[in-house]
Amino acid sequence: MSIVVSALVVRVEKRLRLVAGVSAQLYAEDTILHSIQTSFDRLFKIRWWPMYSTYSTWTLDGTTGKVTTDLTTLVKEFTDLRRIWYDVDSSPLMRFPSDLRPENVTGTTARYWEPLKQEIDRVFRIIPILTTGDVHAHYRTKPDDFLITDTIFLDPLLLELAASYEYTVTDGANPGQAEMLLGMLKQHFAVVDGEQDDDYIELVRGRGNIPNAWH
Repeated sequence: MSIVVSALVVRVEKRLRLVAGVSAQLYAEDTILHSIQTSFDRLFKIRWWPMYSTYSTWTLDGTTGKVTTDLTTLVKEFTDLRRIWYDVDSSPLMRFPSDLRPENVTGTTARYWEPLKQEIDRVFRIIPILTTGDVHAHYRTKPDDFLITDTIFLDPLLLELAASYEYTVTDGANPGQAEMLLGMLKQHFAVVDGEQDDDYIELVRGRGNIPNAWH
């Protein structure tokens, strides 16, 4: 499932029944693009979409607990890391607990992973930091903000409804239309969600729920 952004803009315009002159249309399209991006950003966060998730193996540097691979374009935030495994272990590593100090955990075998919130190229490290070998990660990669020629790999109708709702709420001129779009969005999200696997983010309880920002 995918759609080119330019085609999605047209679908949103039709959904909103926009009829305007050239200058007004340009303004509307710019606002629609913003609504599309905002809607995608929200949808990206609430689920581990298979089309944006993958597995990789990275080698540890053996001195800082970090991997040797630059993760800048792969894992843009530590929250995009779902699971990390060490070497041949079948159980994922636990996140480093706040009641421990990293320097008190010694050895060369991984026990925990710790987010590095201030770093861009290495968003996590392994504790103890002298751990050697490989780690395997399940993560998602958020694409850069979309251009009009880009393709979005999500259900087109879900994106259309989400962007239309976002646009209508921001505009504020027709609360009734916004309420109608929200109902359609919830209904279709439940359908799309049911077609996916069970890789639901643990903090989101229940299936078919639209994020709180859309209530």
